[in-house]
Amino acid sequence: MKVLITGGSSDIGLAVARTLRAAGHEPVVTASGDAGAAKVRAAWGEAPPPILRFDLKAPAASADALAELLAAGLGGAVLNACERVPRLAPLHEQDDDDIARYLDHNVYGNLWLLKRLTGAFAAAGAGRLVLVSSISAIAGTAQYPVYCAAKAALEGAFRNLAVDYGPAGVSANIVRPGIIMTERNRDLWSEPAYQRLTSRLIPSARLGRPAEVAAAVAVFFAADSYLNGAELNVAGGLPLLAGARVPK
Repeated sequence: MKVLITGGSSDIGLAVARTLRAAGHEPVVTASGDAGAAKVRAAWGEAPPPILRFDLKAPAASADALAELLAAGLGGAVLNACERVPRLAPLHEQDDDDIARYLDHNVYGNLWLLKRLTGAFAAAGAGRLVLVSSISAIAGTAQYPVYCAAKAALEGAFRNLAVDYGPAGVSANIVRPGIIMTERNRDLWSEPAYQRLTSRLIPSARLGRPAEVAAAVAVFFAADSYLNGAELNVAGGLPLLAGARVPK
């Protein structure tokens, strides 16, 4: 199956693309610009996957390229792209323009893409959609109000898609990573004190890896999958809390 993966230069996007290719699928990854495309090629070395230029800030700029990809027989998509939050702060301290901009890019940008994917998949009578959400969508994360809002909004949309497009052979499922060791949050998990704190709270007593998120995503692309509207947490047991476990 040909599968589009947004945020293809991120650690999770790269892991998903590699896992799906190993399973026999044909990944196509997105990059928002030249830097992202170069990062994808460097990470893959030989035989990188095709790259679609797609930017959440200006999704309509990719309309023609996306139409060509759909015409070539795209069978699934993993929505993984998400911008960094502009500022860590409680809601009353957030800038109004930053809030509007973030929701426009990360909610509307993804809905723009979903509108075109669902129409094409329904017409074809088959399609697989997976949202890489976050445990924050259901548990909340301190000082991340707009991020939590964006992820929760997309989850709501995916539940609707499962209902509206299931009869047309299109599935829509959600994967929620917890605290995953990626380059984006290296400043946190590289600190021993942070590792000790999280190991006391996470039931599995460790942080997750991008490959573990990718393995969960791949479940939804199994040939005999009957999953639709499913929600899978890849978070080591979060949002359950282990309590005050004493580190070894």
